[in-house]
Amino acid sequence: MKKISLYLFTGLFVVIISLPNTVSAYKTTDQNVYKVSDNTLLFTITYRFGFSSREVYMPIGAAWGLENISDSPYVGYEVLRDGKPIDFKSGISALVLSTAKISQNQYYLPEGKVADFTLATILKVPAGEDVNGLSVRVTHLPFIMVKDGLSGRTFLNERELEPYITPES
Repeated sequence: MKKISLYLFTGLFVVIISLPNTVSAYKTTDQNVYKVSDNTLLFTITYRFGFSSREVYMPIGAAWGLENISDSPYVGYEVLRDGKPIDFKSGISALVLSTAKISQNQYYLPEGKVADFTLATILKVPAGEDVNGLSVRVTHLPFIMVKDGLSGRTFLNERELEPYITPES
């Protein structure tokens, strides 16, 4: 009897680990910073989204300084120096990149599909200012879920956004 239980448990374990990962509907998968020139940095934050039973629309645009409770349809981000937010309104641009299909000016994922998205942020540091100790953090990540023709806008909460940060330059 013990042998049968062990085989049954082992078989169940193998089946579970071989199933596609549909439980985790979103997660960040990679964060990097690259020095493009003496005063230009490229920050990337890659995240994976998709739901097994819902269509999803994800933002293409990104805007500096959005708070997490924003109604904005854009990904919000901020620049940090040594972990503290700083003002870099000028000399910064960002965009979300993905191979997902574009529909209604947003990335679109049909039900059951998963895609990777990368927030690419280019920061040109003013001449004479230190490029070390800088990072980028996502502050607002909205998305629209559609189920049975009904849609709703939502966003990740602050706790869920904690890993969406690059290393320091």
